[in-house]
Amino acid sequence: MSFPNVLMNFYLEARGFDRIQLGVFHASSQLGGAVMLPVALIAFRRIGRRAALVGGAGWAATARLLTLLPLPFEGVIAFEAISGLGTVLYSLASVSLLADATHRANRAQVYGAADGLRTLAVLFGSVTAGALPGLAVATLGLTPERAEGYRAALLLAFLVRLAGVGILWGIVRQPASESGLPEIDPLRWFSPPALLRLRIQLYALALPLVALLFSEALVQTFLNLFLRERYGLSDLQIGTLLGASAAMSAGAALAASPLSARHGERALILVFGIATAGIVTLLSLTQASFAGALLILAQACATQVLLVLYRVYVINSALREEYFIISTLIAISANIGPTISPIVGGWIQQALGFSVLFLVAAAATAAATALFAGVTVAKLQARLAASLAEVVLARPRTGRG
Repeated sequence: MSFPNVLMNFYLEARGFDRIQLGVFHASSQLGGAVMLPVALIAFRRIGRRAALVGGAGWAATARLLTLLPLPFEGVIAFEAISGLGTVLYSLASVSLLADATHRANRAQVYGAADGLRTLAVLFGSVTAGALPGLAVATLGLTPERAEGYRAALLLAFLVRLAGVGILWGIVRQPASESGLPEIDPLRWFSPPALLRLRIQLYALALPLVALLFSEALVQTFLNLFLRERYGLSDLQIGTLLGASAAMSAGAALAASPLSARHGERALILVFGIATAGIVTLLSLTQASFAGALLILAQACATQVLLVLYRVYVINSALREEYFIISTLIAISANIGPTISPIVGGWIQQALGFSVLFLVAAAATAAATALFAGVTVAKLQARLAASLAEVVLARPRTGRG
C-alpha cells in the first residue's frame, strides 16, 4: 500500500494529468464503493464473510492493477472506481474483527499494536518505493519517460498485493474458532429499522471522525507533491521521509495504550487534536526543508495517537451487540473524508497553493476537536452526576428523620 502512497501522484502527473484530475482519481474508489454498496451487501450475504474477505481483496488489487494500463483518464478513473466494490467487501468482512477479539482492558493496546505493525511495514515499503523507479529505468531498459519507471514500481506493488490474497485464503480456510472470523449478516444492520434503533450518541461520535479524516486526507493526498515542490526533495528522499514518519507513527500508536491508561482517552483526544491543528498550521508557513520534515514527523505521530484513541473511545462507548455496526460506521466515516477532500484539495492547491490547503486542514482538525468536546461533554456530565449520587448514597446518615 505504501508504493501508490509514495508514487501514484508522480505517475499520474508524469502521464500529464493535472491536480484536479489527481483529486478525482483519489476520490473515485470511495465514490465507486458508495455507489456499489447495495451490490456489496447482497453479495456479502450470498457468499459469506470469508469469501468476501478474500474476494474483496482480490477484486480491489486486480482493478487497481488495471489502472496502470496506458488508458485515457476516463479509463483510469473507471478501474479505480470499480476497485471500490472490492474495498467495500473487504471492509465489511474485516471491519469488526479487532472489536470482536478485544475487551475494554486491552483494546487500546491491541489497536495500537495493529497500527504500529502496519506502519512499520509502510516504513519498508516507502523507502523501497522511493528508490525503485530510477532502478527500474536503469536495469530494465525502459524508456527514459518518467512514467515508465513509476509504472514498473507500481506494477510490482500490485502484484505483491495480489500475492497477499493467497495469505488471506490460508487464514480463512481455518475453522472459525481459530481464525477469529465469525459469520455476520451486514444486511441485518443496514436495514432502516436497525439504523433508527442505533443510539444517537454513536452517530454523533462519527461526525468528528469525518472531519478529522477529511483534514488528514487534505494533507496526505498531496504530501509527496508538496515535498517535491516546496523543498525540492528527490523521490528517494520523499520515500525515506514518509517511511520515517511511518516508523515514528508506529511508536506513537504503541504509546497510545499506556498514555490512555494514565490520562484517559477523552482528555488525550482533545490534547492531540489541538496539537495536530497547530502543527499543520506551522507546516503551512514553513519554508525550510529541515523544519518542514520535523513538522511532518510530529504531525504523523500526533495524528496516529489521535485516531487510535478515537476509535478505542467510540468502541468503548458501544454495547457488545453494536460492535459490528459501530465499526462499520467508523469505516464509513473514514471514507467520507478521503472521498471529499481529494477533490476539494486538488482545487484548493491548484488555485491557491499548499499554504491555504494546509490552513484549511488545520481548521478542520480544530473544528473536529471542538465538536468532539461538545458531543462528549454530556456523557462526562452524566458520569459526574452518577459519581456524586454514589457518594451521597454511601454517606452515613446521622440524626433523626
